[in-house]
Amino acid sequence: EAVGIPAWARLLERLDIENANRLRVDLRFPHVLPESLISGHVLPRVADSLPPADGLYAPLDADPQARERRYAVRPSFRDAAERNWPEIVEQVYDSHLDAVTALQRSDIDVIEQVFPADVPRLRGDSNLIVDRYQLPVQHLLVPNRRNVLMKFPAFRRALLYGINRDMILNQVLLGGASLEGAALTSGPFPLGIDESDPLNYAYDFRLEPLPYEPRLGQALVGLSKIQFKDQLEAERVARGEAAAVETAEEPPIRLVLAYPHGDVPRLACDAMVKQLKQLGIEVVLRPLPLGETRPADDDWDLLFTEVVMVEPLTDARRLLSERGLARIDLAPIDLALRRLDTAESWSRARRALYELHLLVYNDVSVIPLWQLPVYQ
Repeated sequence: EAVGIPAWARLLERLDIENANRLRVDLRFPHVLPESLISGHVLPRVADSLPPADGLYAPLDADPQARERRYAVRPSFRDAAERNWPEIVEQVYDSHLDAVTALQRSDIDVIEQVFPADVPRLRGDSNLIVDRYQLPVQHLLVPNRRNVLMKFPAFRRALLYGINRDMILNQVLLGGASLEGAALTSGPFPLGIDESDPLNYAYDFRLEPLPYEPRLGQALVGLSKIQFKDQLEAERVARGEAAAVETAEEPPIRLVLAYPHGDVPRLACDAMVKQLKQLGIEVVLRPLPLGETRPADDDWDLLFTEVVMVEPLTDARRLLSERGLARIDLAPIDLALRRLDTAESWSRARRALYELHLLVYNDVSVIPLWQLPVYQ
């Protein structure tokens, strides 16, 4: 499902196939980067059961959750035999330490994603090459508003204040080391690797990440409970029912936190469980099956997700719209996305992105954690 289609539909005037190699597209109005609207998905989604129809390599195994998968060059590539492309074997390790040990023993040739704390040590090994991917990854918590408390901005902000993101990033994930581009974030857009990185054009640096304030988080949890009770009482009055009897002790708040396979999500979520307990919130972890990035059902309250933004101009809708990853149904955000869709200049596009950053920041529509560079 391509969530960028509404913007493309508003922009497209006419489409003509001139010949086998040429497609003519007429637009209703100018757009700063129209080709970005027809780019593929860059956000995580549940793994497809069928392999993609293009690409040089294809999996030989049908099970996307297999611990070991083999890939071979597709028969459609005629020069495959001439080039003698090798078969690729993909192995899944549950621990980054096991993966590093296998690499140093030459049991494997490449680690697709190096655990951040291992990067400085592996860089010091002259027998290894450690290289950074061009795009960083944004780590976010996506609230599921099936939980009534998640509908209150005060409760979502309480979670943000109650998570010691600085400690998790710098101690748990980086192991006290420093990696260029690793930083806390105040919104969903990328910071870029450094200040000169053009990718950070969507990020409003005037909005600083909120600090770790567990006492303020506790107060906001209490406020959310009051708001919840007031809402229930208003609904009872509207139905003409008698007032509810107050109980001596309130049941604890229980949340289900889902996260994908990997050491970074697992260790980060383990730390969040302990920290949110201080706010009186019981968190139950739900690890997702290998290859799955979003639960197939609705039995979750928070989702730890890793987002790669190639082009914030269009990826903003893929993340923040009602049909996007976060599934946000808010009129101000929808209006800002429409302004972004119809931006005729980069200055207008940037203003719309800054507006989105501010709206998400104030509403805590998604809970921003940090940005991490990715190494192989």
